Amino acid sequence: MSFRSSVLSLSPSIYWILDSLDGATDISGNSRNGTLVGVSLGDNNSSPVDSCANSTSFNGSSKTISAVTYAPFVNGTTRSIGVWVWRTSLSNRDGILGSAGGAGGYTFIEAGLGSGASNNDDIEFSPDWGTTNFVWTHGWPGAAQWVFLGWTYNETTDVSEAYINGTTLGTVTHTTAYANTTNNIQIGSWADTVYLNGNLSNFFMVEGLVTAAQWLSLYQSSRAPGLLKLNRDKFPKTQLRT
Repeated sequence: MSFRSSVLSLSPSIYWILDSLDGATDISGNSRNGTLVGVSLGDNNSSPVDSCANSTSFNGSSKTISAVTYAPFVNGTTRSIGVWVWRTSLSNRDGILGSAGGAGGYTFIEAGLGSGASNNDDIEFSPDWGTTNFVWTHGWPGAAQWVFLGWTYNETTDVSEAYINGTTLGTVTHTTAYANTTNNIQIGSWADTVYLNGNLSNFFMVEGLVTAAQWLSLYQSSRAPGLLKLNRDKFPKTQLRT
């Protein structure tokens, strides 16, 4: 099963391919299309997913895509998000996604905390900017490579889990509710404040829990360049499905 089909089998609430063909048109069937700010869809000739020819770049200062009709961060719910991310370097504080600008109390997921080289490979999630945040120390594997980020948060039990390339980084628990449940979601930035310097591909959300087995299956279905190269080194070409 292709990566696209694997995601659709999870009944996502929103799914943007972010290439030059499908762009930020929501293919989940829920019509939550993206509104572009400074973005040229499919402008990067690199993709982690075999069926996509390209991805979309973000400049670290102004580019973002928002779903202006979708505010998914609701208390008492479980949410799961997946997205392929290319960080240009580890010297930046990269805002991957979160609440769009508007009312305060922002939710965000970012990589690199921006306060020193020792934690620019950390991953951080906050349901409420300014409170105790969920941090996976040294969770980011490196710069200038495609990384499949998976994330879940059960706001009822206060447990969040992060996955990198289909493998869990473990759970973190804090008693922190979403502070604002009316802000729409955006990618490439959160709150129009912290931006991503890099590329994104295949962003989706599921209103429910994506399991560890499903995250691994999604990663394996992508035929990411690094994974495919590893397989070609290990097995004869005739054993690989094309």
